[in-house]
Amino acid sequence: MANRGILVGTVISSAGVATFLACVGEDPSGTSPTPEIDGSTSADGSSTTGETDSGTDSANVSDGGRCDPTKPFGARKPLDGINIGNERNQGARLADGEKMVYFSSFQRDGGIGSYDTWVAMRPSPNDPFDDALLLNGGNHAEDERFPTVTADGLTLYTMYFPGGNWDIYRATRNSVNEPFPKTTNVAEVSMSPANDHYPYVLPNGSALYFDSDRSNEVEIYRASVVGGVVQDPVLVQGISASGKNASAPWVSADELTMYFASSRSGGQGGHDIYVTRRASTASVFGTPVLVPELSTSGDDLPNWFSEDGCVAVWSTNVGLDGGNIGAKVYISERPK
Repeated sequence: MANRGILVGTVISSAGVATFLACVGEDPSGTSPTPEIDGSTSADGSSTTGETDSGTDSANVSDGGRCDPTKPFGARKPLDGINIGNERNQGARLADGEKMVYFSSFQRDGGIGSYDTWVAMRPSPNDPFDDALLLNGGNHAEDERFPTVTADGLTLYTMYFPGGNWDIYRATRNSVNEPFPKTTNVAEVSMSPANDHYPYVLPNGSALYFDSDRSNEVEIYRASVVGGVVQDPVLVQGISASGKNASAPWVSADELTMYFASSRSGGQGGHDIYVTRRASTASVFGTPVLVPELSTSGDDLPNWFSEDGCVAVWSTNVGLDGGNIGAKVYISERPK
């Protein structure tokens, strides 16, 4: 395994290491060195060290938090270790205290399809990610994107194109010490011949958000998950209207904040990133607001946000020089 030594003596949860080793097809109970777990992690497992160009500012929350959530996100930076050469990457979702990432990559060396699901780790949120490895199991020989995994590491959802139209697929495992099996169709939310895209599962696995063109408009839906069974989806109210498509949702754990992509008028071109909020889960989401610092003249998609609102991971096909780059993953952070 490439660069395994980087894990030695670093602050990574033992559960995270077990998840990673199982994901890439190695025995978590084998002889690989166990990373050190010490007192330099916060309550959510994140590092409490400083900031680097590719990491996140993980200042101790005792000084008021690592950012001012009312300030705009700062300038974007490539998510180091994910973007390699001319490869296309998107759908990066951080996990395990921002020290693990699941993402989709197009025809990366070692893959089995067009877009496949990959996984990588890093010693702390302030370091670049180590070499990414193909997810062991879960992948098919066709196109699958935007992996999303529950916080316990046991359930994986992706969007998958077996031919004809996009569907939502899922895989579950009994332990993080096991690899994922191949994903299978979630019939409760996949509505052929409609295209169902961009799944996002809540950390506790209680609900799945996704978008669909089943109404001839691209709109966002929510499906409860009860006892591991996905329920019939319901349209999310407040963000969709005729000609104002909404796609690629990311939703906070309390379900009060949603970031999504839309090509509605008033943006900066292509699909831009918007945010909408509500006071309670009994309320309708408010009027969406453009997030200009996360939007370009091209197509921009929200990938993942930290629960404290300090870190945004997103993908776009517009490079830092304004040229077309296919798809790359960036990170933007709010200042203190």
